[in-house]
Amino acid sequence: MSEEFCRTRSRVQHQLWTDPNYRNDMIRVHIGKKYPSASLKKRGRIPWNKAEVWKTCARCGSKFRIPPARLSTARFCSKKCHDGPRYPAKCQICSQISYLPPNRLPRARFCSAACRAIFVQRLVPRSKTKIEGLMASALKAIGLRFLSQYTIGRAIPDFAIPNERIAIFCDGNYFHSLPKVKAKDERVNERLSNLGWRVFRFSEAKILDNPDACADVVRKACEL
Repeated sequence: MSEEFCRTRSRVQHQLWTDPNYRNDMIRVHIGKKYPSASLKKRGRIPWNKAEVWKTCARCGSKFRIPPARLSTARFCSKKCHDGPRYPAKCQICSQISYLPPNRLPRARFCSAACRAIFVQRLVPRSKTKIEGLMASALKAIGLRFLSQYTIGRAIPDFAIPNERIAIFCDGNYFHSLPKVKAKDERVNERLSNLGWRVFRFSEAKILDNPDACADVVRKACEL
């Protein structure tokens, strides 16, 4: 079967190449001429990538030109018609208003992946790490009342004292030493500072070495 196919293909290629019009057009294309000869249109042989057909936009009703290959898939004349009117949607986490097309409104609950992650953390609370447990015990020992995994906008500090507007983070040595995570921590610190919160970050080494000293830093900040 393969030999018969090869013979048929060679025969067709030979017949095409013996056609002087086809041969001249291919030579013009290969030597770098941008368009084939104008005689193609006279002979009714328009290249597939040059032909265009007209179609009516499904939204605004205007006519637009498209290649024949897109005839069955193209429905709109522009991105504006494709998106259609947009309506406001409020995020359940940060209350930010986003404008979305109608087809996304029924399932639009969050404005970003970060807000979705916060919702998942609320829904499925995680267990405390070792350094978080040590820090919580040290804070309780000196009589500070705090909240765990308190949401502040898009940030979730490990511990928070809302009355004093203090946010406490317990950072692991490896994960928070990565460049991307460091940049993210700086953005979180800046965002919380703009909201009027004081941010305290304690590394894993400091907490394991002396958690009481870390808690004492927070106590002194509450007394100011």
